[in-house]
Amino acid sequence: MKGSGGYPSIDFEKGECTFCEGCASVCPEPIFRATDEAPWEIKGYN
Repeated sequence: MKGSGGYPSIDFEKGECTFCEGCASVCPEPIFRATDEAPWEIKGYN
């Protein structure tokens, strides 16, 4: 849904994020990464 200024927004009163990737598949803006990419490259020590 479009918020103020035309930017995408989410209203959690209408539902929660289920991580279904539906918004990423229909969004025309290049703001989402492919799910096969790692979210970050830094790794911790064990």
